[in-house]
Amino acid sequence: MKTMTESEWRSFLSFGTRTAKLATRHPDGRPDVAPIWFVLDANDLVFTTQSDTVKGKNLRHDLRVMLAVGSSRQSSCATKDRVTINGRSAER
Repeated sequence: MKTMTESEWRSFLSFGTRTAKLATRHPDGRPDVAPIWFVLDANDLVFTTQSDTVKGKNLRHDLRVMLAVGSSRQSSCATKDRVTINGRSAER
């Protein structure tokens, strides 16, 4: 699979309204995946959540996240029409 250039992935993440899948980790180590809406703001991928949600509680415990964003096209699993991001959450 071809890796997107920075210009390609920025364009992909900024096009229209996409739903991402956010992976966080429970304190006991179990993974949790939840859909989120987001915006790309310069070098930050911004989303909101409440502190009492599973996402919020997990992020208080461990800031590490993984995010997957795919195309709405059915064939996106077989193409480069997806972006994955590993990083750390930051409170704003």
